[in-house]
Amino acid sequence: MTEPHSRSGTGPFQVSQLREEDRYELSDGHSVYCAPAGRDHASGNSTGSLVLGTDPAVKWSGVDAGCRIDDETLRAPDIVVGPPPEQDGWISGAPPLAVEYVGRGRMRSNSRTGFADLLAVGTRFVWDALFQ
Repeated sequence: MTEPHSRSGTGPFQVSQLREEDRYELSDGHSVYCAPAGRDHASGNSTGSLVLGTDPAVKWSGVDAGCRIDDETLRAPDIVVGPPPEQDGWISGAPPLAVEYVGRGRMRSNSRTGFADLLAVGTRFVWDALFQ
């Protein structure tokens, strides 16, 4: 997949075209590149998932779990908390809680767009954690 040059209308891609090893999310059919995590980002994901996942009230949490919103939109927040997925593959729908770490050199607008996609279909809480 390549990054689109313009974002007018629905893009050419569908969630069914993505594999787990692809470094892309989709927003309305447009590819959104997801760079590998550096030291701080990876540490935040690991620590945050451990803290949230060990809460007795949490039934399931995951890191970089792909949430399929519709045929053209797949988002993978750094951490999701919600009910256990019903089947293998992408999680159907939006998690109740989504966490995204934004660090040096990362576009904060990308996480806000991802949160808007999730909030539009039922995510109740988002945590946009900024670290410098």
